[in-house]
Amino acid sequence: MSILVLSRPRLLDVTTSLIADELKTLRRLGDHEIDTAGWNEKTRIHDLAEASAIQRKPHSLEVDFGEMVALVAQVNTYFQLTGDGVEDSLLRSKTLGEWVDLIAVARGSGTCNIALNTSGNTKALKVYVHQWHDLVEETAYFAQYLEDVLDDRVTRIVALAPRHSIYGLIFSVLLPEFRNVPVVSGDSALAMVRARKLQAGDVVVGDPLIWRQLSRQRLAFPNKVLGLTTAALNSIGLAEADVAGQLRQQNLSAMVEIYGSDETAGIGARIDTDECFRLLPRWRREDSYEAILRDDQQGRRYSLAETLDWLDHRRFSPLMA
Repeated sequence: MSILVLSRPRLLDVTTSLIADELKTLRRLGDHEIDTAGWNEKTRIHDLAEASAIQRKPHSLEVDFGEMVALVAQVNTYFQLTGDGVEDSLLRSKTLGEWVDLIAVARGSGTCNIALNTSGNTKALKVYVHQWHDLVEETAYFAQYLEDVLDDRVTRIVALAPRHSIYGLIFSVLLPEFRNVPVVSGDSALAMVRARKLQAGDVVVGDPLIWRQLSRQRLAFPNKVLGLTTAALNSIGLAEADVAGQLRQQNLSAMVEIYGSDETAGIGARIDTDECFRLLPRWRREDSYEAILRDDQQGRRYSLAETLDWLDHRRFSPLMA
């Protein structure tokens, strides 16, 4: 299953999300202050020092040289582009489509691994490299898991979470590629949810904040719509279990919570909030150290940042600090 290849549209999705997030950080902007709705393969990447008022178009991407260098570095790290001259080629490229071309070629001739760099809670930059095989195996597991929960086929992904995050990548990019189903993302996805245009077979990929908002709006869901969220301290799973209950009253078929991190990808999953999380197949709890997990595929051990209450060797619940 590790032969799964990202299509051009999905590569563009991830690249767009990655660039928007990096610009938001560089410019200290809020989540919705960069409009990517009009970005596509023809979107031109302008250097502000060179672009004239005549050249500028409503959805062109205008950056200064420092921002351009930062974007290239971020894309290079994320996609693990190791070919000679790739960074220089990205700097010379003029459109998002040309960037996608370079990424596709580099992934075809080199590694397909994905790396996330994050400051985490310590503010120190860390880079976490995920093996492509592991990501595809996790995607295959969840493709079946979600259909078992839904008791039907997944026919569309409605993505309300950033597609370049490890959570967004697996569920908003790899999963639709694996199942060959369409994706609606970003503002279009949120508008679809609020306009009550969801349909049976939809999986809505959100986060605790957006689900809290939707529960307060009392929007009714059609039959056979599944919700997906991340599990974090003070999120739906721990501090606001009533949110999941309210969403079920609004006819959401179920809420699936994913427990994991940038470093590990998914660790466990559960349905709604009345169950324990169950470890994904690749993970094992160390018998002698309850705060350490072993990755059977990589043979590595991970120290857990949060305390877990273990029901047995496969089931657990995170504890509030």
